[in-house]
Parts: sequence; structure tokens; C-alpha cells
Amino acid sequence: MNNTQVSFSWPVTCIHHEFVHQVMKHPQKLAVELDEQSLTYAALLYYVQVLSLTHFNEYHILSGEVICQCVGRSLSVEIGTMVIEMAGTVYRPLSPRDPQHRLHALAQQTQCRLVLDHWLTKSSSIIKLFRLTFIQH
Repeated sequence: MNNTQVSFSWPVTCIHHEFVHQVMKHPQKLAVELDEQSLTYAALLYYVQVLSLTHFNEYHILSGEVICQCVGRSLSVEIGTMVIEMAGTVYRPLSPRDPQHRLHALAQQTQCRLVLDHWLTKSSSIIKLFRLTFIQH
């Protein structure tokens, strides 16, 4: 059985508000773990802030815009998801296993201008057009 109910310690309107609360409360505790990799709350927040500042300022992303994320199984999934949430943008996952024409069609349908990807998926010939660049419609 998948128990997905979560109790928050204070009135929460957004999941990223609770994340920041946990960073302040437990900066050195483990926030995310996958295989042999892990990040503390403080480290996760650091990566989220760096990516937010560099990419969203550079690409002039506005609150409410759809941002796609095309990332395989990695810690980058959590980092990218938090970047998108904290920026006030809309999260749209894409699968790096999908063919390039499907990825392009999904990005066009959502009017997405930016796709976050990962260094592992960048080397894949399937999504070469989706490397943190604006998508021309």
C-alpha cells in the first residue's frame, strides 16, 4: 500500500515552503538519497538556489510559465523539481526514453520555452535539442 499522506508542522500552502522550513530546522539532515548519492537539506537548497539564479535570470522565466524537466533517475530530479516549484513555475516532466519527436510535441503543447535536463541525458541523441535553451515554436 502506498501511504502518501503527509503531516506538516505548520500551515503550508506550497511544498517548497515546508522544504525551506526543514532546511532552517535541520540543515545537516539527509534530504534525499538515491543509490550511493545523497544530499543534506542545506546542500539541496544550495543547488536549487544556484540553478534558479543562473538559469531563470538568464532565460527571463516568469512565474506561471511551464518548465519541462527531462531527467533520468538521479538526484537532479529533486533539484530540478524544487527549482521549478520555488520559481513559481509549472512542473512538466518529460521522459528521456521518449523519442525526440514526442518530446518536441509535448513541449510545444505546453508552450514550454525551457527544458531542464541532466548531464547524463545530454549525451543521449534522443534529446539533443533540449539543452537548457529556448524552444522555438
